[in-house]
Order: sequence, then C-alpha cells, then structure tokens
Amino acid sequence: LIEGLEGDNNRIRAHAMPLLAVIQDTRAREPLTAMLLDRSPRLRAIAARRLARFPCQNSVRALNRLLVRETHGEVKVAAVQSLIEHYQAGREEALKQLMQLLVAPDEAVQVRLAALALLRALPRSQRRGILTRLEQDPHEEIREKAQEIGESLRHPAEPTSTEIARLIQDLGSDDYSVWNEAVQRLGSYGAKIVLPLVTEMQNRAHDPEYCTRAGMALKALGPRRARPLA
Repeated sequence: LIEGLEGDNNRIRAHAMPLLAVIQDTRAREPLTAMLLDRSPRLRAIAARRLARFPCQNSVRALNRLLVRETHGEVKVAAVQSLIEHYQAGREEALKQLMQLLVAPDEAVQVRLAALALLRALPRSQRRGILTRLEQDPHEEIREKAQEIGESLRHPAEPTSTEIARLIQDLGSDDYSVWNEAVQRLGSYGAKIVLPLVTEMQNRAHDPEYCTRAGMALKALGPRRARPLA
C-alpha cells in the first residue's frame, strides 16, 4: 500500500490512503505526510483527512504548515477536520491554529464553518468567550451556526431513544460534519448511550472506521459515565 503512494496512478493512491488509515501502521504516517505536497488538491485533501488516524506532534505540525500554504478550500477544510480529531485525541498543540482560524475574518467561510466543530470539543470555560464572539460575527453563516451551537450547549435537550439511535447511525456517515457532531452529542449524553452503542459496534465489527468513531464517543464520556462498560 505504501508503495502504491509512490506511483503515478492517482486512483490507486486515492484508494491506498484510506486503507493505510484503517490499518494505522505508524510506517504509513510519513508517506501520508509527503502526500500533503502532492500536485492534486483531491489527493492532498485525502491525505490530510487520513492523517487524523496518526495523532502525534509531527502530524499536527505538517497539517499546520499545510494550512499556511494551501489555497484550495477543500484541502484546508480537510486539514481543519483532521486537526480537530487530533485535538480530540489529546494533542493540545492542534488547538492554537484552529482557534486562530475560527476568528479570522479574512478566512474562507467554508473553512471557518469546518472549524466551528471544535466548539463542542472545548471545555466549557474555554469555549465561552470565543462562542460569544462568534455569535456576533459579521458573517451571517458563521453567526447563525455559532448561535445554533451555543443554544444547544446552553440548553441541552434530554435525548430520546430515537435521537440516540439516529446519532448512532450517523456515526457511519460519509459526511465529516455529520459523524463528528454525532460523536460530540453522544459523548455529552452520558451512560445511556453505552449499551446501544456497544451493541452497534458489535454489529459493525467488520467496519473499523465506524468502531473508531464509536470509540471516540465512548472516550468522550470519561471513566465515570462509561462505567456500564466495566
């Protein structure tokens, strides 16, 4: 698979990167990082997203460098999404540039909208000030999305079994914004998600990507709320 990245066939390279991310062999990290320099914006975006499965300081640095030099919005969105996953995996150094992007008025709206997903992952004390600022942002799309997130965080609705079931299915979405929001919402709902989520993981044991996302939601619960797993 790694050798496939070194060839000239873009179709093979595009298919090899997701497989390497699923396997998560650390030997794949450097070849994926090298793909961030590829001439194809599509391949750069795929590489950025797949680096999320290799959370480490070097990956964060490579993604930050990509954000500085990149001109294609699709690639920048992928880098932002990957950095959010790095932060969720415990890489605090991923936070600085994400926070800067969130409030950068001259940054593309699509990139800032992608960065808004970070808000649900931030500790309450850390997100309060930036959320207030974004709720007054001059860009309507940013302002409305920030207000929507703020309202759901300040007045969380008691989840129904139907809502939990929907979010558990959303974890399998191909749309990053859909499955990442499902991770965050499930992680905020407490122990009531554990049994149905573990059951779905067992049903999808053949799908390592789904199980990785479900594991992110369980990890977000913390040790106390995840006690039913014991």
